[in-house]
Amino acid sequence: MALLPSRRSFLSFALMAPALAVTGCEPIMEVYMSTDGSIGVSSFTRFDEIHCIIYLRGGDTNSRLNFKLSGGAAPPGENEVKLIILERNIFPRPSTAQLGDTVTVDVQLLGPALDPTKPSVPSTGGPWVPDNYSITVILDDASTGQVIQEETVDFSIR
Repeated sequence: MALLPSRRSFLSFALMAPALAVTGCEPIMEVYMSTDGSIGVSSFTRFDEIHCIIYLRGGDTNSRLNFKLSGGAAPPGENEVKLIILERNIFPRPSTAQLGDTVTVDVQLLGPALDPTKPSVPSTGGPWVPDNYSITVILDDASTGQVIQEETVDFSIR
């Protein structure tokens, strides 16, 4: 599985950068799952294009988003230990020109495509395995490691 900043997120950065103002406020984020432009979706099919949309207000160049994708779990809402499938991080404000108002980060999640001749080598772009998954997005300060906010969103593939 892979997490890729989608083309839409680069477009969001490009469109919003000129309008951003330096605020110095404590960052706040909202996290949603999306497909086909519908935000707040929690159930997908195996071949859906799945996105994790993050709206981030405030923060600076040290603001970092950490992603943990996990699966093999109980139905959404039940507490059960999940297997961590992937961990990645990005810096949504790589320059001081992007400080200030809300920035939209659109990360596309790609399903695993397993090659039967190499079962231990995962690749991306294949259909998702039907299961229950969750993505945890942690906003922290990269210079201190201090966690500012953490959000977990459960979703399922049917």
